[in-house]
Amino acid sequence: CECPQGFNEIEEMCDDIDECENTTSNDCKQVCINTEGSYYCECLNGFKFIAGSTTDCEDINECEVYNDCHQMCENTIGSYRCNCIEGFTLTSDNTTCKAETPCPNEPS
Repeated sequence: CECPQGFNEIEEMCDDIDECENTTSNDCKQVCINTEGSYYCECLNGFKFIAGSTTDCEDINECEVYNDCHQMCENTIGSYRCNCIEGFTLTSDNTTCKAETPCPNEPS
């Protein structure tokens, strides 16, 4: 008997080929997921498939898509970080900015 594509014959049995084991067996640019007789590609967190591709990924600009920054958002490869304008400091939640010097009419 002949094994279907994606399988090797081993001792008269069809055994799945792990296309993800070797980068020459798949065209995934980031993550390869082996399946019975085939494989598929995924992108890492912070990345998405390039339009029209199921193998090549590009960075997501989280500042355009998801932005919880209080003042400024800086896109980084695979992520983002919040920043503050001059005179403000980023708080421990890494999204909120606090004035370095409280306003004169605000209680301390």
